[in-house]
Amino acid sequence: MKRLLIALSFLAAVTLTAADYTWTGAAGDGNYDNPLNWTFRKIPSANNGTETVYLTEEGAGTINFDASKIRLKALVFLNSTPYTFSGNGINIGLVDGITLGSGDVTLHGVQIAGGTLQVDGPGKLYISNPVADATTVVPLDIRGTGKVILTGRKEGMDEKSPQTYTLSSEAYLGYTENFATSFAEFLQSINAITDPNAIVGIDSVDSSTTRTVSDTIDLSLLGRTEQTTPYYIGTTSNINLTGLITPTLTAGGGYDALYLAALDDGYLKISSQLGGSTSQVNTVVIGKAGLDNQGTVEIAASNSYSGGTRVLGGTLFVNTNNALGATSGTVSVSSGATLNLGSSASVSLYNPVVLDPGSTITGYGNYLSHITLSTGANLVPGGFGRIGEIHFHSPGTSLTLEAGAIWHVDLTATSSDRLCAWNNIDILGNRLVPIVINLYSVNSNGFGPLLDFDYTQSYTWTILSRNQSLTGFDPDYFNINADALLAYNPKLAGLGDFNIEQIGNDLAITFTPVPEPGTYALMLLGLATMGVMKYRRRKKV
Repeated sequence: MKRLLIALSFLAAVTLTAADYTWTGAAGDGNYDNPLNWTFRKIPSANNGTETVYLTEEGAGTINFDASKIRLKALVFLNSTPYTFSGNGINIGLVDGITLGSGDVTLHGVQIAGGTLQVDGPGKLYISNPVADATTVVPLDIRGTGKVILTGRKEGMDEKSPQTYTLSSEAYLGYTENFATSFAEFLQSINAITDPNAIVGIDSVDSSTTRTVSDTIDLSLLGRTEQTTPYYIGTTSNINLTGLITPTLTAGGGYDALYLAALDDGYLKISSQLGGSTSQVNTVVIGKAGLDNQGTVEIAASNSYSGGTRVLGGTLFVNTNNALGATSGTVSVSSGATLNLGSSASVSLYNPVVLDPGSTITGYGNYLSHITLSTGANLVPGGFGRIGEIHFHSPGTSLTLEAGAIWHVDLTATSSDRLCAWNNIDILGNRLVPIVINLYSVNSNGFGPLLDFDYTQSYTWTILSRNQSLTGFDPDYFNINADALLAYNPKLAGLGDFNIEQIGNDLAITFTPVPEPGTYALMLLGLATMGVMKYRRRKKV
């Protein structure tokens, strides 16, 4: 961390002005107005919006304010440890906003002045008990890619004129049960949403437990006006929604798609039924394209919507039959996104599935429609690090493996991932662009060394079972990659070969040990003896 600070100090000297300050917390008292807590023992003093404050890992903790108003250019956090800003009627103006590190930041008893709050970075900004101006309340426009979560009510202000918010970018604005008693009450604090990528979040004070929200959620009733720009409903916590959900309205009448997202390690479970004559849900969109570190959205009820499902990012978990609506609705999975079908083979999916390059299909369930694993798409039975089985029981061609598709297979000494198919399997790999099979070794703890594995013995793992004959198989159409397996079992390197073989209607991974040096010596001795005996016979003739 010291090297990082030196590098940042050098960068600051080159690219920043002299009116930039770094908080170190060296004095240990947490007071903003103590110069011993700052580099060069000088506190920011201009209050004219030209100074940037950098906050380091070493000074993380609580910062106490005594001044009534501070106006800065920006706050930049270089930390993974949480910070808390605590004030008594403190008013902070930020021209360029807040850049978060990986740690979370809390503003407690602090008013953000200026009408705009730009928040970026991976951490979360918690606003707890913000203090409003005594005479007027300026709507706060939340902007940027960061996550802002309201965790407490306002202090010292008239409840008839609460702080209001707008979302004019893809920002995340969430609330906990300590801020509002219902989702409708939370929506009333939002004046407008003008970006369809904005996320309105439902969060929990305790993210380690599941918060169940039974509210009727009508996304078209934003504040006191009718909302015609679509937006996401999401979470960074563990949330279960059990009430009716209505999407936003379109400008021309009707309803938009329903947009759902989970960020960070968030888990958003939708236990209420979607679609039907009341909510008019037509299409469901899961996650956001190009956004890292997305969580899981589970659709847990049986549904009837007909417009299909688009998984743009994160993971869509389906653990109920007919969860994704009418069987005519296609499920499309984009690059970087995952479709996880169930925790058992009893869960069936009837919708057609389209897997883009870079997407992933996983789980334990039963696909009753044709699946095409395109170039660069990932097939992970059960899930990474655990043995699982996926069934493909379409009445026509069950599964198509295109050239360059990636098939991930977990192995133990006695078992492996497996595909079970009723009907045709199309293998479209070729010698120039083979289908890749990545091998992993697992045990009861997940990825790890193979237990009870004897490298002097031969092994066979069935990875595809069929009830019809398999045609068109060519081992050269596959590339067996054992790098990940050997990383956990380095002593296996050079002691055997992993290959793919057709055995009846099945495909299997085989391990063939390489004979030990003593075996080679015996073989050579035997060959030499046979040669001598043959030579003697020739001499007698």
